[in-house]
Amino acid sequence: MKIRTLLLTLLIAIPLLAQTPPREFVNGPAKWLMTAEEQRAWKSVKTDDEAIDFIDLFWARRDPTPGTGRNENRLDFESRVAYADANFKEGKTRGALTERGRVLIVLGFPKNMGQQLTERSSQFTNESSRSLDPTGGRALAGKDTWEYDHELSAKFGMPKIDVVFIYDGINGGAHRDPQRTDFTSALPAAIRSYIKSPELTMAS
Repeated sequence: MKIRTLLLTLLIAIPLLAQTPPREFVNGPAKWLMTAEEQRAWKSVKTDDEAIDFIDLFWARRDPTPGTGRNENRLDFESRVAYADANFKEGKTRGALTERGRVLIVLGFPKNMGQQLTERSSQFTNESSRSLDPTGGRALAGKDTWEYDHELSAKFGMPKIDVVFIYDGINGGAHRDPQRTDFTSALPAAIRSYIKSPELTMAS
């Protein structure tokens, strides 16, 4: 059974490695989980072999059950990447590399993903009262509000996390509301929470 599982893992992994050259790792969605130290260490990577060693260690440090042949954190990461790619693509940018993709990969799935569709302001009923509407009847941007409740947020040292994405009606993208800082406040702890064996210097 173990041999069969290993072969199945290799059959899945080999096509993925073939699609993504090792030295492109830092340009992919895994960059959202890299610590500042790892970002500095990556700069010294010069060959594919060095990149593979770096990647192996990267995931080994994040394996909550080392020695089992199954890395739950990596599987969660891959499922989030797949969801983001399928749902958040913006133009030629793959979904996992967008701002929504980043939040999903780092924080996980929110408790609620509320959506407010684009609507047009209507504070006036005729031309003479148009001046009452400061927007001049322009379309109001749609937005998504992702709500992480206390159970999810407490893991990152926050009582509650709300992340608001505002849609860009011109370019079709969605950008985090810069006035809402919950995500940036939770980011350091969220990245650290993935690392289960920080003392590792070499993957086994």
